[in-house]
Amino acid sequence: APALRRQAYDALIDLVLQEADVVRAVKLLVDERALPDGVVEPEALDSRLREVIAQSDDPTALESVFEAFPGRFPGDLSLFRAAQLYGGRGEGFHQERLLRKFLAVFPTHERTADAKIQLETNRTRVRSSRYVIGLPLPYQGDLQPYATSILRGVQLAIEQGRTGLPDQFLGLAVKDYGGDSSRIGATIDELIKEYRCIAVLGPVLSREMSLLASRTQQW
Repeated sequence: APALRRQAYDALIDLVLQEADVVRAVKLLVDERALPDGVVEPEALDSRLREVIAQSDDPTALESVFEAFPGRFPGDLSLFRAAQLYGGRGEGFHQERLLRKFLAVFPTHERTADAKIQLETNRTRVRSSRYVIGLPLPYQGDLQPYATSILRGVQLAIEQGRTGLPDQFLGLAVKDYGGDSSRIGATIDELIKEYRCIAVLGPVLSREMSLLASRTQQW
């Protein structure tokens, strides 16, 4: 019976939220919303979906919600919230990665203007650094785990390197070349043109060394 199913959904949702399982909670709320009209109140469930997403502090889980509901609600809110969380943690690369995805998937969304403003703010902040180091990463495909470790290591080194230096003295610009070696040259061009990098770190694979070295040498 639909009314009994609604009660079961409500109980399950409360349980998974106690476990902080945002992905399962959102999926259950979406399933409950599909019950017949008169049994559930869609607007109330939409409000609860927004509340669950807004209260989540796990950007990885929110990315999983977007993957479960790409191109539609609540995937849009989850993707934007994840980008905000990364920004609050100072992880500009991940924030930019998700904001670019948001703009590509939701070009006419009501938060599109906010996403564009945040992207430009991030770029301006990095450009204002006296010295900028570029970091091209293969943040897609099989090399993503290595790219993640490299990014964390470089971010730590940059933070240590800033100790005792004036604000905006040293910046880090990161771009994803998608694990496609043929895109390394263009990625280097973008990094240097956009951020005036004085150095580039990398690559991940030894076979890419000649590509990166020759391109940076041209600059």
